[in-house]
Amino acid sequence: MMRVGTTVTTVDAAGMRAQNSSLLLNMIWRERQLSRAELARRTELSPSTVSAIVADLERSGLVRSIARRGVPGRPSPHPHWLLR
Repeated sequence: MMRVGTTVTTVDAAGMRAQNSSLLLNMIWRERQLSRAELARRTELSPSTVSAIVADLERSGLVRSIARRGVPGRPSPHPHWLLR
């Protein structure tokens, strides 16, 4: 269930997935570059949910991964996502 204003509406799994996809896509659009970990932290969605939705958005051609350059001797940072 989801609370909208003062009304409570029931959302099925497909509706929730669409809403979460829209949330992530809008966040990527506003911020331009965000990692999956940052998306999960900011939205409070589980990391596995964010990964699955971002993978769907990438397959759809709506976002693309960009590699960030790491500091020599340190692990590479997580990839970020951009709108196509």
